Amino acid sequence: MEIRRELYVLAHVDVDGNVTGYPKGGGSSTKPSIKAHDSLSSAKRSRAHCGGTIMRITALEPAE
Repeated sequence: MEIRRELYVLAHVDVDGNVTGYPKGGGSSTKPSIKAHDSLSSAKRSRAHCGGTIMRITALEPAE
């Protein structure tokens, strides 16, 4: 499936470059959610608060 819009997520990455988890955001009364962004600048701002490595999504496959 071709991606026509940019998508970035924050991820925890080990020394070998494998994704081991995802920083989650959310307030005290909301469920935690994975941080995804439609621009690199937004992902950089989020990384400053949540940490992690910015990963650009380059492929998708349907889950159902």
